[in-house]
Amino acid sequence: MSEQVIRPDASREQDALLTSEQATASTEEDLQNQESSQEPSSIEEEKELLVSSEKIIWTPAFLLTFGLTLVLGLSAESLFAQGWASRLFAGQWIILAQIALATLGWLGLGVITRSPWIRVGCIFGGIWAVFMCLSTFTNVQGVAPGTPVQSYINVATCIALLGAYIGLSIEGTLLTAWDTCLFFLVPIVAAVDVTLNYFMTPQASILTVYNTLATNAIAACCLFWWLRPSCWKKHPGPTFIFGLVPVILLIAALIDTSMHDFFLLQALSPYSNPRVYTNNFFFAEVALLCVLLGCMRMAKGELPGRFWLRKTRHHRPQFGHKTDSHR
Repeated sequence: MSEQVIRPDASREQDALLTSEQATASTEEDLQNQESSQEPSSIEEEKELLVSSEKIIWTPAFLLTFGLTLVLGLSAESLFAQGWASRLFAGQWIILAQIALATLGWLGLGVITRSPWIRVGCIFGGIWAVFMCLSTFTNVQGVAPGTPVQSYINVATCIALLGAYIGLSIEGTLLTAWDTCLFFLVPIVAAVDVTLNYFMTPQASILTVYNTLATNAIAACCLFWWLRPSCWKKHPGPTFIFGLVPVILLIAALIDTSMHDFFLLQALSPYSNPRVYTNNFFFAEVALLCVLLGCMRMAKGELPGRFWLRKTRHHRPQFGHKTDSHR
């Protein structure tokens, strides 16, 4: 009787063990099926996932360089203006140093770019720098502001800057009919303005024509940047920075009635009072700094992959290999 009673209990325990082992095996099979369903079906899908996980991260190199140039440049220019007003040093060396920095900006942009239009603009930028140096020299030598020589240099400098702006702004921005119309309308309006000023100004001379032509050239520098939506769309940074230069020069010239020298270098004349022309000296420095910053911003757009960007690849673990937890 005892054997008959014990045997059914043993068979029940064996059946329970078999059932638990089958359940464990089925659970492991389900996990394996889930892992295999999550794996890519082919090598091409695996490559696509790796490519999608690759991201481009902007490095702070350009932002740091641009920000330091802007902040330190404005701070230094304020100190230079105050030191020049106090007669601590000669102002022509400060202006010539900033012209040299702007020239390096034109040169660097012309070297790294592959666009023929930008290179043409940089060539005109170099011509502009030559006339700026010549204007600095004539003012330091005490040439009177109203003489024909100053007007000739002034109009040549303004037209050279206009040529540089046309070359830089035309690259990849002739997108609409408004861009083409603006390039045709501005010369016509300028010619009409020069003619009206000559015939309506009492005792007009050739200097009146030159001064009006310089005014129209500086105004066109701003119009070719700020009145073209394609420039704001294609190059928003250079559009704002380069367009700020003629605005500063026009406002300062209207306040000081110095149409014969838009770049405010008459402050360097030995006959001028430094305390009276301190603002002119400071805004002349700011205009030169904006030219340098505009060249830096344009150069950044020309070389996005070499200097200002880096690629950081985030790889996922290889598919088809089990991790330690699954093992």
